[in-house]
Amino acid sequence: MGLGSAAMLGLSVAWALSTLRTLPIDDVAGLARAVGLADDEALEAYAFAQGGLLLAGEQGALQRRYAIAHSNEADDWVFVFVLLRPPAATPETLDTDQRAALRAAARQLGAETSNIITGDLWPAAEHDDIEAFAQALACIHALNQAALARAGRSITLTAQEQTIPDIMRDAGALTAGRTLAGLGLHGLIKGGGPSRELRRALTERLGYFGGTVIASICDNSGVRQQRAQ
Repeated sequence: MGLGSAAMLGLSVAWALSTLRTLPIDDVAGLARAVGLADDEALEAYAFAQGGLLLAGEQGALQRRYAIAHSNEADDWVFVFVLLRPPAATPETLDTDQRAALRAAARQLGAETSNIITGDLWPAAEHDDIEAFAQALACIHALNQAALARAGRSITLTAQEQTIPDIMRDAGALTAGRTLAGLGLHGLIKGGGPSRELRRALTERLGYFGGTVIASICDNSGVRQQRAQ
């Protein structure tokens, strides 16, 4: 789906096994090596360790981090995801292949993308401006899509997929589209109430067996252990 779930699952299993064997669990880089994460999966490792809005450099080094605050539900920044059932012919390596294509296409991106990140996206997060953040995110997404298209790897939505972003925007999502590295569809909306209404509309449109509809706010703490009561 292009959400880094395979890397997160691998890190979670390695972390849990290290806990059971009383091995060090704070060496996330070591856990990443143990499960064979690639260099371009550094963001997943940082997200696993500490969460937040993250920016990693080309070589994988963490450059910036910001914790998106959640002071009350009405102001929450909620990411809504729709995970449709993959077509039967979908290769198992789709995420990996698309990530490699994205990394190669990124070489065609100019200074405009960096300027949007540093001049628009990050200040919007720091000033709790979800509208400006969503606009910057949409611009970055469009620039990457254009770079992929120039490299012959255009992202083309099916008729069913195209209805999802449309529903999201109609329900108040400030930006919506398909993930750049997989088949997942996403939208960003403000507020827990509107996010529930959006999920209800999506579920009614897809049916209970048409795909998975979930939502998440930005986690700012990373992995933590839940003890059974």
